[in-house]
Amino acid sequence: MRLMRAILGPPWHGPTASGGPRPGRRTDPAEHLGRLQGLHRVLTGKESCLANVPMVGPVRRQLMADQATTPSRVQKPTRPRRKWLWVAGAMVIVLALAGAVFMLLRPQTPVATTRTFTLPVTKTTEQVTVNLTGTLAPQNQANLSFASAGTVTSVSAVVGSTVSAGQVLATIDDTQLRNAVTLAQANVTAARTSYSTVASTSGVTRAQLSNAQAQIDSAVAKLSSAKTSLSQARLTTPIAGTVASVNLTVGSQVGSGSSGGASAAGVLGSSGSAAASAQIVVISPTSWLVNGTVGPADVASLKPGQPVAATVTGTTVTTTGKVNTVGIVATTSSGSTTFPVTILLDGNPAGLYDGVGVTAVVTTGTDPDVLSVPTAAISNTGGTPTVQKMVNGSPITTEVQLGKVYGDRTQVASGVAEGDLVQVTVRVAAGQRPSGGGSSGVNFPGMGGQGQGQRPNNGGAPPAGAPAGGGG
Repeated sequence: MRLMRAILGPPWHGPTASGGPRPGRRTDPAEHLGRLQGLHRVLTGKESCLANVPMVGPVRRQLMADQATTPSRVQKPTRPRRKWLWVAGAMVIVLALAGAVFMLLRPQTPVATTRTFTLPVTKTTEQVTVNLTGTLAPQNQANLSFASAGTVTSVSAVVGSTVSAGQVLATIDDTQLRNAVTLAQANVTAARTSYSTVASTSGVTRAQLSNAQAQIDSAVAKLSSAKTSLSQARLTTPIAGTVASVNLTVGSQVGSGSSGGASAAGVLGSSGSAAASAQIVVISPTSWLVNGTVGPADVASLKPGQPVAATVTGTTVTTTGKVNTVGIVATTSSGSTTFPVTILLDGNPAGLYDGVGVTAVVTTGTDPDVLSVPTAAISNTGGTPTVQKMVNGSPITTEVQLGKVYGDRTQVASGVAEGDLVQVTVRVAAGQRPSGGGSSGVNFPGMGGQGQGQRPNNGGAPPAGAPAGGGG
């Protein structure tokens, strides 16, 4: 009450009957209204209670003491804060539900299991193959360079452009070369005049005539050389194809050297140094070669004309071809001896580019009536190859003598007969259905399932007791 009275002041009762102010009472209604508004601001917390106390002395001191000893009111949380708490709680619930759904629906890691199959011993005709790797190169390639020295005056060749046989690709300054032709022509004329003079002289000897003729022959030879040098001031391509590289600029100086020419069967096309030193390289991307190598164990079984299946490394591009050449001069590098082999591919399929890698399988022959078992059926028992042969419905460990390896099958020379059944145990993922070739439809790990008789590549070893390689 003291606070309210301090703020509002004395009550207002209006003027007396005579119109004058009442003693001890306020007569200004505007002032009374202002004090009421101040009380409202104090009660709503918008203004300090002491701001509207006009008096001093005991009342003000008492009010200040009361305010100092009264604990401040704790502000209640506002509605926006409660809203954010609801949002945070909802997010926690959503994340928990998402985690539970993920744990229920995530794919389970398959557990490898062991499965056993029974397969027959069969006689089949097996293909004998040789694997090799190499790089693609165009069959025809021209490595071109100026044979005469001079300053380059024009270059019309652009990498990637198509050119025709005989087209001029670049020129050099031929002023000196033309002067040389003119001088050589004059020397030929002089030599012939000298010969006529000597021949018309009485008493001329045979030796004098021979000497005069020799001078004519020499002058004619020099004229021919001068004309050749002049023709070499223009660099032309002997083959039609695509410009693969240009190492010339107008104004540059070139030295005399061999112009090179078109390569056949990859003789120059396989030489990286020849192409690198050439001023312009033109290739004919209409026919392709594979330049590869084989080891000493395989070179004897390769012959020109044998069929080839080739695959571009890292792609699904496949094509066929034939063995073109088999080298007889070995190259040794890092202790490994190899022989060069070229393969001519059929047609011009899309996706072939100069220098890319190729894997080739050469069929060198066939072996008829090969008694074989699945390679996965062979085990090594005490250093001896064995199989689990079914006898009266039970597997019996049986020693076998092995022959050649044909990919997913291995030849057996003794121990089993055609029609016998052998057990094959493989590891497969839980729920996975074995698939592939063979009478059982099983695609065993490490095998192609087609029995193509392909040699093990990269030094792959056959089962114990089997000779390496599948060729004869």
